[in-house]
Amino acid sequence: MSERQPTRAELVARIQASSKDAVVRAEMQRMGFWPKDQDQPSVEASLIQREQELVQALQALHQELQEKGDPQAALRAMRKARMQAALERREATAQAREQRRHERAMRWHQSRDQQAHYLGQGVSAGLQPHAGAMRLDRLQKNGLPALDSPAALAVRVNGALANPITWFSIGAAITPYLLIRVVTSA
Repeated sequence: MSERQPTRAELVARIQASSKDAVVRAEMQRMGFWPKDQDQPSVEASLIQREQELVQALQALHQELQEKGDPQAALRAMRKARMQAALERREATAQAREQRRHERAMRWHQSRDQQAHYLGQGVSAGLQPHAGAMRLDRLQKNGLPALDSPAALAVRVNGALANPITWFSIGAAITPYLLIRVVTSA
């Protein structure tokens, strides 16, 4: 008897969902007045179980008859189903949009770590690799290593910078700010 006693509202809800006899039998089993573990169900138990199934089927048919018997109720049910489907589609679209936005942001962060995107006015236009291959012959002729990414440069200079090309390239002479000199009469 360590289980809690069901409230009146819970009992009424259980009776409405099945039948009174099924609830009484379940409560008797819970309290120990009806055997729970029988190999063969007794005639009473099988009749109560069958009655419960029939009552549930009858309630479902009655609900369907009420919806289809009243045209306004049928229209309300159809609208409610359409609105629910539209809500699910909107949520799925929003999730897909958020997933695409997240993937795009991750790609941008990865490219930011591998390329220098902006180094200042008049400099950034020549940064991105073009269709032509890197001029390995000129690098070898001048005794320079062929570094294909900022990460390779960071390894070469033993640095642990997030974007070494940007760090090495932006200097005091190149600034993203526009300097304005105001002449005063003083």
